[in-house]
Amino acid sequence: MENTLTTTRDTILKDVDLLKKNVLQFASDVHEQSGIHVGETKKKVTDGYKYALDQATAHPFALLGIGLALGLIIGYSRKSS
Repeated sequence: MENTLTTTRDTILKDVDLLKKNVLQFASDVHEQSGIHVGETKKKVTDGYKYALDQATAHPFALLGIGLALGLIIGYSRKSS
């Protein structure tokens, strides 16, 4: 009986150790993949910001017209509500 309990206890400890290793590996993989995606997202946002800034610099009056048009649309929609 004692030998069976010891064997069962050892098996459970090995399973728990294996589970810990698997969870740590999974967490490491998720962390690595999220870092890759965060880096790509930051690059896309930065590129978008640079593009918008370049367009605003190249066409300041168009930007002013778009801003005024949006202001009028929002103003009229709030007034009618």
